Amino acid sequence: MQRARLIGALMMLTMVACLSAQQISLVTEFQHIPFGVGIGATGLMASDLDQDGRDEIIAGASWGTVFGANNFWYVLKRRGTGMEMVYVSPLYAASITCVRVADISGDGRDEIVIASGNTLYAYDGCDFHEVRRTITSASGIRALNIIDVDSDGVLEYVFTSDSALYIYNVATGALEYQSATYRGADVAVGNVDTDDDLEIVVATGDTSTGYVLNGRTRAVEWAHPNGFGSMARIGDVNSQFAGNEIVGARIWGAITVYNAAVRSPLYEQPSFNNAAIKLADVNRDGRLEIVHGDAQWGAIWVRDGETLALLGSINNPEHGVTDIAIADTDGDSTNEVLWGAGYSSTGPDYLFIGDLETYQIVWQSQDIVPPFYAIAYGDLDNDGIAELVYGSVESDSGYAGGTWFVRNSATWELLYASPPDQAAFTPLMRLAVANVDDDPQAEIFVGSSSGYTGYIVCYDSQTHQRQYQTAGLDGLSIWGIQVADLNRDGTPELIVSTRREHTGAQGTYVYIYNARTGAYIWRSVNLGLNQWNPLAYLRVGNIDTDDALEIVVAEETGQIVIYDGVTRLQQLATPAREVTALELADLNADGIQEILVGTANGALYLLNPSTGGILQGLGNYGGRIDGLQVADVLGTPDPDLIFCVNSQLHVRYIDATTNQTLIWRSPSLGQDACRSDSLRVADLNRDGRPEIIANVGFGLRVFHLVTETPNGDINRDGCVDDADLLILLCEFGASGSNLPADINRDGRVDDSDLLQLLFQFGSGC
Repeated sequence: MQRARLIGALMMLTMVACLSAQQISLVTEFQHIPFGVGIGATGLMASDLDQDGRDEIIAGASWGTVFGANNFWYVLKRRGTGMEMVYVSPLYAASITCVRVADISGDGRDEIVIASGNTLYAYDGCDFHEVRRTITSASGIRALNIIDVDSDGVLEYVFTSDSALYIYNVATGALEYQSATYRGADVAVGNVDTDDDLEIVVATGDTSTGYVLNGRTRAVEWAHPNGFGSMARIGDVNSQFAGNEIVGARIWGAITVYNAAVRSPLYEQPSFNNAAIKLADVNRDGRLEIVHGDAQWGAIWVRDGETLALLGSINNPEHGVTDIAIADTDGDSTNEVLWGAGYSSTGPDYLFIGDLETYQIVWQSQDIVPPFYAIAYGDLDNDGIAELVYGSVESDSGYAGGTWFVRNSATWELLYASPPDQAAFTPLMRLAVANVDDDPQAEIFVGSSSGYTGYIVCYDSQTHQRQYQTAGLDGLSIWGIQVADLNRDGTPELIVSTRREHTGAQGTYVYIYNARTGAYIWRSVNLGLNQWNPLAYLRVGNIDTDDALEIVVAEETGQIVIYDGVTRLQQLATPAREVTALELADLNADGIQEILVGTANGALYLLNPSTGGILQGLGNYGGRIDGLQVADVLGTPDPDLIFCVNSQLHVRYIDATTNQTLIWRSPSLGQDACRSDSLRVADLNRDGRPEIIANVGFGLRVFHLVTETPNGDINRDGCVDDADLLILLCEFGASGSNLPADINRDGRVDDSDLLQLLFQFGSGC
């Protein structure tokens, strides 16, 4: 249980701002970040970061559908037969080119080192805060090694770029060496001869001269005109010759074993097209094996390092191999092989785990394509706790439609994951939850399509079986779903808004169906001022003094239209209003809901439902407003307005002491956060603390706000508990500035910090 809570603590992303002497923290309760594209393309590293006997996997990936450069990284932990993310980095502005692990602090625990642009970032392997940053003069960084290359007792960064070979001091960040002569495709460092010095092996490509440099003097010890290929590794794979061998792989050609002491190739394994190579003691017999992966359709091959005899192979069901890791992820004292695949094609991208005894795949990740625009919640099983239901726009690299998920909001346990919608050509944009029939459980309504023909599917929330599907809407996709009893007759209606997908569609409409049966009831006239803009914002509520509910629908960056829910007469159609966010809320508790509108130019206001004019301005925030909600998230007497601007979460609230209107802003949540109505606020688990559910572009995150953080609350979630204790124990003995677990700020995590935490244990919980 403690380990599980530590994992939850490590997932927490804390964001702090101070306003009116009040400190507000945004804490992540849960996140679902898909594995991304190019999994491990910049490195697939294995290290027991938390020293629990099980290796974590550290991988780079990219947010997108095909071929994008890695721009974030994550840490994976084995859970059952699969892998779970325990940390996800923010998105990097410059492409990530290397992901590595090394003990750069000398405390016996690995740090994570990320190369992005011309900068090397080092992060603590326990709580992932940044511990060091080195800005280089290189135009880019690849083939990064972290090793004491000159045997002076200090670690160096050794890497290459398109222009030069570089060596930087890890501790000081000083440049120690640079040479344009020895730039290469790959670099490896190790002792490859009989002296005590390490060597730098530069692989310059399939057909170019390869170099062996003395790591201390930088003198050339061997220039091999036939080269070492495009990938080079160093290890003692041959017992007949002194020193470690160089194992070089050509992209197009053989894998060759060289010995630098005798300056000769020893033997080679013919291969058609290589993508990745790793030297590791796969079976833990004290001897290194050569593990390599094919660049196209093929396999992961495990060979005896000395004889090249094939020990086993695992078929790779996807295109290419990004990188290979050999690790004990489940703590059973045997290794597994992990690899990323799919990056070299437009198809899906996966991370695989292979068993090295049976040579079978035992797990693979899902290819989920964010963003997560579709968000809903409701108590599906009548246990008093709401379930969170959310979906991705696509899956399988865009070759399939969206996938939707159901999670328990108290534990965040995954209760259900739908299969990818293989028939859909349109994105999954909306979900809804409501109980519309005579059974006790709620139904889940999913916007789907067959090709470009959109429809709603109603699922039983417990069996996940289809109860019905509405008639298809040719050329239309689903962009809004609401369930409401419009005429208050006890029979709920299903209200749907759409987007035009091709020229064969007659227009863009709002539809009404019987929510119990899916039977068609009504369609509006063609709406919107731009025939291609979706009716992206749909709400149902009581906005006037009659008993009937109204339908309020807004076109993306366009007009707002209001219909009477009973007569279905149009009550209002505005000119273009640049709408990017819409919500209904009874702000003054008079029983009538106000219409709140956010716009592309940053204006937030109340709409006059009679005239379509601005009833009251609520400020201008300097950028597009996305995802608008009304809730009490700060415990102030008046309701707060929650929305995103330029991917920053904003909370507009009235200070209870000064009665002033204040704005709290978070740092950026991601890219295009809350876009297309993808923000919800609700107390899902009924703990009195509302959750903020937000699409953050490359995934979905659930936050809550904390206004008081007791001393000892290391993860700033408002409670000093065992999660904070485990973080402190993980960092115990560390020294430096700005250590999260250094409670007394004396530059060291020690007994005094532990005593303070234990004294405060339970505070705020």
